[in-house]
Amino acid sequence: MIDTAFTIDKLAEMRTAFDQTYAIPPSIQSVGQIEDLLAIRLAGNPYALRTAEISAFARIPKMVTVPSPSPELEGLAGIRGAVVPIYSLAALFGSDREQQVRWCVWCGSEELIGFAFGQFEGFVRASRSQIYSPQQEDLTCEHIKSVFRTDETVRPVVNLSSLVQLMKRRCTKILDKEEQ
Repeated sequence: MIDTAFTIDKLAEMRTAFDQTYAIPPSIQSVGQIEDLLAIRLAGNPYALRTAEISAFARIPKMVTVPSPSPELEGLAGIRGAVVPIYSLAALFGSDREQQVRWCVWCGSEELIGFAFGQFEGFVRASRSQIYSPQQEDLTCEHIKSVFRTDETVRPVVNLSSLVQLMKRRCTKILDKEEQ
């Protein structure tokens, strides 16, 4: 036979403990110790993107390819009522363009720029202790400022803000040459 009084008391105790976990706001220190990332692959290699640098993320929209002096340009797509250039992340990192580009992240607020890639592996919530600055000699690209390490893998973290600035500089140079 079940002791009803014990069960009711235990349930009340469990409910109170559960409610208390949501009644206390998370400490500012613990919130600052977490970083959200997207785990992706570029040309088969693992990378990560900081969600704080991303305005939007979705399956790649229908694109129109256009001639361009920039070999990394995948094409143009209509997003949020604007025509947005979409660049291949793999090509920007010196790899061949991926055959199946399926995903895209958009960066910026006023002028969006899209970056396309082939494989999305998931959303990751990482502690700051898992993200560190690599040794200078280990850096293969100026657009990688940190590395995310798990038990299984090490993922370079792409600095999307740096890539946005690079693409803006390139476009400005191209426009300046055309005006001359």
